[in-house]
Amino acid sequence: MTPRAGAGGALPAMALALLLATGPAALAQQSGLSSALQRERLAFEIADTDGDLLISRGEFARDAAAGFSSLDTDGSLTLTPAELGEHDPALFGPVDGDGNGELTFNEVMTYKMQAFEAADTDGDGQLSFDEMVGAAEDQLGAAQ
Repeated sequence: MTPRAGAGGALPAMALALLLATGPAALAQQSGLSSALQRERLAFEIADTDGDLLISRGEFARDAAAGFSSLDTDGSLTLTPAELGEHDPALFGPVDGDGNGELTFNEVMTYKMQAFEAADTDGDGQLSFDEMVGAAEDQLGAAQ
């Protein structure tokens, strides 16, 4: 996940219960969100483990670590371009701190946490959905 910030707040309990009962994908479709925005919303909701509509540093780190683990198919504690599948090679280089062609857990987590800080535009130590979407848009714009 890539960083950036916006506004967020807690929903009343009944609204939150409705949100959880309906499911993130169904809500995204009902709201007419683009498929890319639907994916961002779903990723946000998965990372927001306490349901407060904000991603804390801890939630972000847990989500990044889980992502790393799911991609490390050979259990080597590194990620290679082959394990990443289709990706923009220009995005690999900045994460590969030592330039050896593999991403270590520490390299990925360092990069991700820097991205979190950059995305946290209001400096509250948490990411709102708007901040996360803005960061993703910024990263896509920079990669083009």
